[in-house]
Amino acid sequence: MNKKILKRKVKFIKDPLENYLKKTNHRRNNQYAKFYEKLNVIDHTILYESRDGKSITDSPFAIFKYLTKNPEFKHYKHIWSVEDFNALEPVISKYKDMPNVEFVKRNSTQYLKYLASVKYLINNSTFQSFFTCKKEQVYINTWHGTPLKSMGFDIPGNPAHSQNVVRNFISTDYLLSPNKHTTNMFVNSYKLKGLYTGEIIEEGYPRIDLTLNTVPENFKRFLKELDLQIETEKKTILYAPTWKGTSVSKVKNDVFQIVADMNYLEDKIGTDYNILIKVHPFLYSTAVKSEELKGKLVPDFVDTNQLLSTIDILVTDYSSIFFDFLVTNRPILFYMWDADDYNEQRGKYIKNEDLPGPVLYNVRELTEAIEDINKVNSEFEQKYQDNKAKFTNYDDGNVTKRVVDKIFKNSGQVNVIKDLNKGKEKILIYPGGMKNNGITTSFINLMSNIDFEKYDVSCFMATPHQKEVLNNIDKVNKNVRFIFKPGLPVYTLSEVYKDKLIHNREAKGRLKELYPNDAY
Repeated sequence: MNKKILKRKVKFIKDPLENYLKKTNHRRNNQYAKFYEKLNVIDHTILYESRDGKSITDSPFAIFKYLTKNPEFKHYKHIWSVEDFNALEPVISKYKDMPNVEFVKRNSTQYLKYLASVKYLINNSTFQSFFTCKKEQVYINTWHGTPLKSMGFDIPGNPAHSQNVVRNFISTDYLLSPNKHTTNMFVNSYKLKGLYTGEIIEEGYPRIDLTLNTVPENFKRFLKELDLQIETEKKTILYAPTWKGTSVSKVKNDVFQIVADMNYLEDKIGTDYNILIKVHPFLYSTAVKSEELKGKLVPDFVDTNQLLSTIDILVTDYSSIFFDFLVTNRPILFYMWDADDYNEQRGKYIKNEDLPGPVLYNVRELTEAIEDINKVNSEFEQKYQDNKAKFTNYDDGNVTKRVVDKIFKNSGQVNVIKDLNKGKEKILIYPGGMKNNGITTSFINLMSNIDFEKYDVSCFMATPHQKEVLNNIDKVNKNVRFIFKPGLPVYTLSEVYKDKLIHNREAKGRLKELYPNDAY
């Protein structure tokens, strides 16, 4: 018996310490929790993160460029999260000598300190699941495009795939929206209506300012310096397919198809056009290994919106890039060679017949459309203008200024959607594991009979994986908002011990003093 007690005590002491020393995610969470407690928020500091630190692009980059050029904000410090310094060196080299700009390795100790202490946080995707925004901090999520593809809870299958996105959205003070369609996506597809306490600024996209305000000739020179095959006398086509697959960890490899199609195009129209390819970041690491794409494949670090300023014809499929390109008034061709397979996997918000360009199903049709581009322009003029009015009605080249004035100076007139959390009583339910049992049946029945005109209902549970659980979730009334618990708890190392002790012994007597209230 004494051996068992001793073994249990050793395990109690050893496990958290071993996790801290040997497991990166445990140590990161413990360190972040310590910095969260100890560090104060510092005014006039901004942390930027784009695509998990893999790029310095998009709306965070547009805001950064504006602020660093504006004398009003010369006293601000700018920190960029960087995953791979070598990959981003061509961009970092332009700014690293500025005294108020710093680049930090993502998930380093310094990064965790900044995450817990900067005043402003700007992201175009998500911070990791341990990030907890302080009341004194201002979190701005710019997101990364008007959605053509189904998003959030509209995507078929396991609803937990959006768990960290929902968590990030709920944490923000400001969500940037380029148009009403994207606002509706935030509100309905991610079920923020009834819960979100921040503000949606529907005022256009800072990143589209980069398309409108970049000098094309200058940027072409930059592209040629990157060894891209660009002949000045030719017009330029950009092929920008999105990623395909069931999840970001299972990206479909379309490089062979891309190579074959671009070789065909080069053969048919290469005398009149430069052909560039910008693959989705999820596919870039594979595409960059292809010898046949050299001279055509745009490096991942190149900002897409600055690139668009130099493009004469955009060829894409299901990518939201086409919405941004509308401001150029230049033609868009939709090359959907895998349409049947893709629509079954994901689905779209806009019907093919409403798109601002023709839908083409093989490379011969694509070539013919390029050869007869003036006819295409004429046929799709009205749909193009309709899409432009609907999706880029705010984009006039001054969006960044209006957004910055609102957030950093609380001045100017912008279109704001707020008070989304008001109007209904809120119910939070923990339904257990949602396996086949009486509790689950009762919960499903209750959700079928509740008055959703009166109540806003959130269901909180562990991330589901089993088919049995997913089947039961699917039976729940669609008005219910599911929120799943991602990642490890954010505890300091001492709080890990306190948590284990309270779970083992309960908060009785003197143990009440060890209750980790802040952690919980």
